[in-house]
Amino acid sequence: MKFTKLAMLILIAGMLISTGIAVAETKLDKWEGFRGIKWATNIKDVNDMRLVDPSSTSAIKVYSRNGDKLSIGKAKLKYIFYGAYKNKICSVGVISNGYSNFQYLKEAVFTYYGEGYQDNEYIEEWMWGYNRTDGKVTMILKYNEFSEDTGFYIKYSPIFQEKEEDDAKAAEDADDDF
Repeated sequence: MKFTKLAMLILIAGMLISTGIAVAETKLDKWEGFRGIKWATNIKDVNDMRLVDPSSTSAIKVYSRNGDKLSIGKAKLKYIFYGAYKNKICSVGVISNGYSNFQYLKEAVFTYYGEGYQDNEYIEEWMWGYNRTDGKVTMILKYNEFSEDTGFYIKYSPIFQEKEEDDAKAAEDADDDF
């Protein structure tokens, strides 16, 4: 009888611990991508992506996703765009308009990621970054009171670091040509 109670306690404790681990992993997942797309995923492996400006010569190509739900929480969005460098997803931009949509988006972002750092209490701008994600993801949420535009931008830093290194090497190679 004592063995059965002990076995039950161990089983319950194991379930609680595994549930705690699952919750911790879920919290970490929010830093690993956006809407089910992990950072550094090849853009060609994501369904329904469309290149926004095929004539662009920028190294970071901008895509939109057909069928993307244009809302976060109660906020209605104008656009969601995805940036890709060497076909690897490295950024997301969310654009909205109107003060109420900014408030709804801010509420949703704060609920999901926690309250960011606000450098100036009089400017509607919050940042998340290096201290929370070991330098891998930085984010900014900002509202322009004149245009009433809201921007929420997420950047996956390792790919931007790769781009900076590639740019530096290209500049060095160009110098060697002189």
